[in-house]
Amino acid sequence: MAKSDAFHDMRKVARIEWIFPHTFNRISEPSFRLGQWITRGTWCLPWEFRFAIRRLRGGGHSLCGVGQLRFGSDGRATHRHDYPDAVELYARLPHRLA
Repeated sequence: MAKSDAFHDMRKVARIEWIFPHTFNRISEPSFRLGQWITRGTWCLPWEFRFAIRRLRGGGHSLCGVGQLRFGSDGRATHRHDYPDAVELYARLPHRLA
């Protein structure tokens, strides 16, 4: 099963093995809150990821989104894609005006 989201396309094992240490070296206090499953042919799961960015001050951040999953007849996941709503996160990141 391939895992993908707006930031990463994980089709190779080496890429998956790289992303977790890379990500968790840059953040602290990670946690997920999961909502209620929504089903209509495709399974959807609302989530909220809370974390702090080590190099930024100002406390915790959160990123909300929905994960989409499809399952095969054997019950195993055949597709997963995350749809994050990163507007709040982007608004907090430091940026320069041109």
